[in-house]
Amino acid sequence: MAAETDQSDSVSVTSVTSSVDRSSLVSALCLFCWESVNRARFRSLGYLPWLVRVLGARGESESLRRRVLHALFQFVYDHTGFGQMKRAGLIAVLVGRLQALVAGWEREGRSGDQRCCRRSVSPVSSEDSEDGNSSDGSGYRADSPTYRQVEREIESYLQQVRRAEPAAERLFKSFSPTDSLASSPLRSPDVSPPGWSFSARSPRSASGSAHRPSKRRRLYSAEVSSEPASRRGEEHSWLLLLLSRESQAEKPDRQLASADCCRALVDCLRLAPQPQPRAARILARIGRNPYCFRPLVCQRLAWLCVSSLSREQAQPALSGLQAVAHSGYGQGVLESLMELGGDTATAAVITAAVVVSLQTSLRRLLLRRRGLDLLLDELVSDADDRSGPAAGALAALCRHLAPNDRPPPSEATETSSPCRYVGEPLPPDLTLVLSDGEVAARRDRLAAGSPVLGALLTGGFREASTQRVPLGELSREVAAPLVHIAYGCGAGCRLLSRLPARLWLPLLAAADRFLLAEAAESLGGRVLAARRPERLAALYCAARSQPLQLEGAAGWGLQLLLLRRLLAAGPRRAADPLRLLLRERPETLLADLRAVVGKLLEPTAA
Repeated sequence: MAAETDQSDSVSVTSVTSSVDRSSLVSALCLFCWESVNRARFRSLGYLPWLVRVLGARGESESLRRRVLHALFQFVYDHTGFGQMKRAGLIAVLVGRLQALVAGWEREGRSGDQRCCRRSVSPVSSEDSEDGNSSDGSGYRADSPTYRQVEREIESYLQQVRRAEPAAERLFKSFSPTDSLASSPLRSPDVSPPGWSFSARSPRSASGSAHRPSKRRRLYSAEVSSEPASRRGEEHSWLLLLLSRESQAEKPDRQLASADCCRALVDCLRLAPQPQPRAARILARIGRNPYCFRPLVCQRLAWLCVSSLSREQAQPALSGLQAVAHSGYGQGVLESLMELGGDTATAAVITAAVVVSLQTSLRRLLLRRRGLDLLLDELVSDADDRSGPAAGALAALCRHLAPNDRPPPSEATETSSPCRYVGEPLPPDLTLVLSDGEVAARRDRLAAGSPVLGALLTGGFREASTQRVPLGELSREVAAPLVHIAYGCGAGCRLLSRLPARLWLPLLAAADRFLLAEAAESLGGRVLAARRPERLAALYCAARSQPLQLEGAAGWGLQLLLLRRLLAAGPRRAADPLRLLLRERPETLLADLRAVVGKLLEPTAA
């Protein structure tokens, strides 16, 4: 008889779904999902897949789909019911809903209307545990009783069943789905009301009059019909909690690692008006799940997080991917994907450059497997969606290979030391003839400040006996500060303290030529202390035209040090300057990039 009743109930609901009362019927069925016993009955009748299809139907109204989503949310900790919804395609439907929600946030902007994301009473607070038990022992709805009260209510219901008369319909008048707002326990009870049918008729009392719903029932019905802003604002919480429930599985649904889901979760972190820690936890879980690692590498989740999120937001997902990538399984996945070639190999190389920090693994993936060549080939691509990730991956690679490679602090200006050139009491006895002017100086001061000038001006050369010494290869704007340095002026000198950045490298080359070691060291530190990526790129171009070797640089040329500083600025800040440099001098830049990465991957580089 029970099977016949279930079958008749199913047929009646299916027939009504095609009528004009579809919205009313769906709303009525959603009300049944509020109570644990009715949920068990609802689940046994097989209506959950049908509700999932209603949620994913584009022809339905948004208010109706929100009611369906809230009804399905009641089954989040029902293992059997959640499995039925998964098999019906729940995860793909949830991802689509999350994409639509994020698209609305993007249209409204970060400072847009707070109505779509206002949290009045959240089903589960972001501070709550993911397994449904909150820290204070309360339920996941603010107005619901505790689980112990749910057990007492179920026990009371079972006692009524035992004392019931044969006509069981009279028994459930006071036990309607809206009269009890109890939370569901971890598993829905297996006992369901016998002979229950989902009928739209109002139950009648013994006197024959229509049963008047309670005040709480009337208030809830009005709340559902009006769809207040607070209920709409809770939609993202329901979506994220359902997705979070699936991310805790040993082998999550493949839709959870799809490109649409990854993009939606990242955009949720990026665009949500309020912080979304649950979205970050979902990304962290699927990132450290070995079953999800291969599709996440193909979807370039690592680069997506680095390019779209802040370091704090991206760190959980990157840490999860790094934990798998450093394992033997992760190394095998990356190498197998690189063997496939094409976009798959590119995605594997970009992921390895962003998350792998072990030098032995990077040497095998980038040098022996020629991953670096593949990355540089992507860098010279004309498409921005190919060259941008490659440039960012190189910057991320250099940043975690040299984590302490930061610009040194700039030296404090010595305002107390005067300019010795201006304060010289004796008149000048020598004139330096330059390409665009002249500079007067004293012979003994220049000879004492520079060994090269001392040999030239006081040795057996012709310049030792003349008052006009030609230095036509120097301009006046370079020779003037050079004379101040030879006089012994420090950082307090007005001319040296206001030296423009475009003269740093020409003056450094002149100081290196005339063996002004202290000045060359000071100028080299000032050059490497530049912080703006655009200035570092300009200094790299200038250093490439006149190669210099700084003392104590351990074989690093000045141009390589500047390129290394540029890469250490970070993926997002270094990507655009790298692409601009690539358009001006591609062959030179590629050779220098290969040299920088090769030096960083040397065993002695650490």
